[in-house]
Amino acid sequence: MNLKSKKIKVEKYFYILLLLRLWQRVTAAIKQNDQIAATEEKTIIEDEQRKQIKERKATSTEWQPRLFNIDPNTKEWIYTYAE
Repeated sequence: MNLKSKKIKVEKYFYILLLLRLWQRVTAAIKQNDQIAATEEKTIIEDEQRKQIKERKATSTEWQPRLFNIDPNTKEWIYTYAE
């Protein structure tokens, strides 16, 4: 395994850990059959996403996806870490 491959795997797993951490309260509430708490936690995440969108629009910053890129030839989304 070369250095680039190791770096990609580390980035990929780090991002997965971030997502798991982000959604852990939603998941816990769902597991406890607490629909109200799950909805509240999901709303917190979505409100933060909306805030980030507004900030990007205000600064004319283009959103750059981490896990997917558009293939310039086919115009299809391609998984960044596809092997």
